[in-house]
Amino acid sequence: MYEAPKSKTKKSVEFESFTNSWGENYANPFKDRDPNGPMEPIDHNAYRLYTREEKEELAFYYDAYTKAKNEKERQAAHDAANGVRLKHVDSVTRRDFINGGESTIYKTKNGGIGNTKTGLEAVPYLKGQIGLSIVGTAALQAKIQNHELSISIIKGLNGELGAQLTASAGMSASNGGDLVNYIKQGTSRGTFLFVESEFAKDLEDMDYEYIFGGGVGARVSIPIINTMGLAYENDTKIFVMPLNVPTYPMNYSEWIKHIS
Repeated sequence: MYEAPKSKTKKSVEFESFTNSWGENYANPFKDRDPNGPMEPIDHNAYRLYTREEKEELAFYYDAYTKAKNEKERQAAHDAANGVRLKHVDSVTRRDFINGGESTIYKTKNGGIGNTKTGLEAVPYLKGQIGLSIVGTAALQAKIQNHELSISIIKGLNGELGAQLTASAGMSASNGGDLVNYIKQGTSRGTFLFVESEFAKDLEDMDYEYIFGGGVGARVSIPIINTMGLAYENDTKIFVMPLNVPTYPMNYSEWIKHIS
């Protein structure tokens, strides 16, 4: 990805005629743009929302796109420009110059990014858990989801006496955020072979997740307090390892890392 060259002498910035701080002159990229470049019609509508620095940054990415030596550099300039836009608008068009095609990326209310207007993302998961419950619960979880392996310590309250050693897989539908302190309600049927469904809502923001899947393992559960299926959990990640690099960042925090 291109980085802005450092100038020894910072010049004044005139954004309408567009002379940037590196002394390079541009036609106004919001008016005279390459239709295949990173500048989008949305920039005309959002022009007044951008700060002076963001306008300059978009012009730099436009220039980086036109000077790109390969598709990877062209993609980096395009994605970086979209990262600027998503600070102010609800959605952008993301062209995939490497694999072809395009998609619309939506920003949800809590800053996540999804592939639908609701921000809902449906992704598969694979997880394993070992845990113990005595009204309160403590568990160690390994999970593969969203192109990463994470290991978490889960603590909470479920009103049960029990233990588990399980492995499960299924689909997760969420708004793209991370659940840290959350309330969940769900059902699980079966002993050695089981089916699980669960809805969880974070207590601090708008994040939510619904999962449906199945698994195998040893489980024992005896209710001590009637919680009507409700449980509180805190999920603290102690290890995270990316498994591969997707063609575009999957959530807002990854976009920030991607363009920084």
